[in-house]
Amino acid sequence: MRSEPTRREIILTGGATTVAGLAGCSSPLSTSTPKSDADTGDGTPTADEPADYTEIYEATIDSVVRIETDGQGTGFMYDDQHIVTNAHVVGTAQSARVRFTEGRWNTGEVVGVDPHSDLAVLTVDDVPEAASPLSFADADPEVGQRVLAIGNPYNLNGTMTSGIISGVDRSIPSPAGFEIPDAIQTDAPVNPGNSGGPLVDLDGDVVAVINSGGGDNIGFGISAALTQRVVPKLLATGDYDHLRGRDANGRPGQRPASRPWAPRRRCRTRRPERRSATAKQRDHDRRRRACPRRRRRDPCGRRQGDRNERGVGELSGLRDQPR
Repeated sequence: MRSEPTRREIILTGGATTVAGLAGCSSPLSTSTPKSDADTGDGTPTADEPADYTEIYEATIDSVVRIETDGQGTGFMYDDQHIVTNAHVVGTAQSARVRFTEGRWNTGEVVGVDPHSDLAVLTVDDVPEAASPLSFADADPEVGQRVLAIGNPYNLNGTMTSGIISGVDRSIPSPAGFEIPDAIQTDAPVNPGNSGGPLVDLDGDVVAVINSGGGDNIGFGISAALTQRVVPKLLATGDYDHLRGRDANGRPGQRPASRPWAPRRRCRTRRPERRSATAKQRDHDRRRRACPRRRRRDPCGRRQGDRNERGVGELSGLRDQPR
């Protein structure tokens, strides 16, 4: 018994059919030199590329949802029950309103949040049959690769924009103050409301989870590799431990896993008994300079070392007074 066709097979089949139709309608009077399959500068699709993005949109849009808490964002189906989105979309909420493409609203419970990678997972009980999970891309993303951003910017449900991967291995800030490594940069328009939505390739596979837009055709996403590493932990424990090398007492290691380039820092307080005699003398001299010098007073009330100008003046004034 043959299994159902995958999302990739549906997209490639639709693209190949459209390519055949376009080839049959080409003008016989054209004298231009046909280009190779690798040359797609004129926008002509190849046998492995859909003629347009309609097939990809129709194959993925049912799996993309709108999420509302205090703000508004996007998410997509990770499996038959769970939704992946950004941590800054759910914030500190324990639940969120989830809207599917068909217009149905459900309540999603927050399963896990990791502000260090800006990822969160929600669970929904009643999921429409058309909302199938999106798969992640196996191959590493490449600069120049065509991608599509699907989401709900400015409350405009089911919006799709296109672009390319402009850069890889970027570092972007997270809500926790750390930097998220291995981020994907794209020139596909990304606006408020796209956060948490999928950035897919022409096979309909998720390349990144959209994180933010920097303006001027600069957007960023959390890579599929990092997402696949964090999300299973969020499902299992509700959080993700970015610290390495915890010992038996639960004390953290030296470097967070999200910042492998961070230097190892060890702060040790020097004990007084281990300090040298020179350092002790230096601190003693510093304390003496900071505090006023204590001087003894003589029986007449004057401090030792004081000059007598003031007393001489007072006595000279007394001599001028009549007796």
